[in-house]
Amino acid sequence: MTVAFSSEVDKLLHRAFAKAREAHHLSMTVEHLVLEMLREEAVLRYLRGCGTNLDALRALLEAKVASFRTAQIETVETQPNGEFSRVVRRTIEDAGKQRRESIVLHDVFLAILEEPDGYAASLLVAQTSNPAAFEALRKERERVAKRSP
Repeated sequence: MTVAFSSEVDKLLHRAFAKAREAHHLSMTVEHLVLEMLREEAVLRYLRGCGTNLDALRALLEAKVASFRTAQIETVETQPNGEFSRVVRRTIEDAGKQRRESIVLHDVFLAILEEPDGYAASLLVAQTSNPAAFEALRKERERVAKRSP
């Protein structure tokens, strides 16, 4: 079974890469990805419902991204870093295990949260008054997957 990114996730990934390239960053990171996710209304609605301090989260992520090493040349080949690659690989593997054909935003969100030492994941948890809601999302995803043929 082939698993594909939904158009929403595909656009998200392209925007994140474009932002990293525009900034001449050598690496595409999960922080770039989360910043772009914060432009998605569905993600914002969900995080607000979890009590996430969106302004603080955005400011901390922007500061982190601003600190990234940049290329000294105008045309840079921005490459995904290890953490970013693991997150993408995890979303694909999880969707495959659940026999789904498409990867959606909350799949990417859950994969980000599963990065145990990830800066973006730790910020999401730290800036949220109800991080248990993240676990509830994971369990709901698993429940739906078990019902799927």
